[in-house]
Amino acid sequence: MSQYIPVREKTKPAEPKILSEEISPPRPQDLRKQDGSESRKPSVTKIFLTFVTFILLGCGIFLAFYLYKIESIPDARSRANAKKNMVKDIPKQINKVVESIPLPEQVKQTISPSTKPAKKETVQQGIVLNGIMLMGEKRVALINNKIYEVGDSIDGKEILSISPEMVKIKDGENIKTLKVQ
Repeated sequence: MSQYIPVREKTKPAEPKILSEEISPPRPQDLRKQDGSESRKPSVTKIFLTFVTFILLGCGIFLAFYLYKIESIPDARSRANAKKNMVKDIPKQINKVVESIPLPEQVKQTISPSTKPAKKETVQQGIVLNGIMLMGEKRVALINNKIYEVGDSIDGKEILSISPEMVKIKDGENIKTLKVQ
């Protein structure tokens, strides 16, 4: 009996199948949804809502800082009044400090502020130089809201000279200077 042994036939090795559709990137027409819009691009309404949200956030932050600054800044009048009060209180504070220091009486008298008023170079309280006008060679002074020239007299006082900055007046034997106030 003969035995039959099947012989294997030589076959070619199987070629690997390349599925080009599965490996390749998706095509643009495949990205579209069934309704025709593209899935990767955000919609116009989403962009608009994002924009409006940022605008509202910016306005809210601005208002918060603006209102904070308004509450923290004191009124200009109150600041001016505070400065005036500080200046008025300085001599009082100096006197308190001088009194609190244990010094001999002679030294305290030299430190204490003088009570004499400062000397002024005006003739009288009743004569006020309001302005000076120069019209070519002619010079005119506005004193107590009246016009005067060189040689005129005011309350028995004679005007000696008028310059752009001052007027000189002779009061008896004294010569006084008036400046614009």
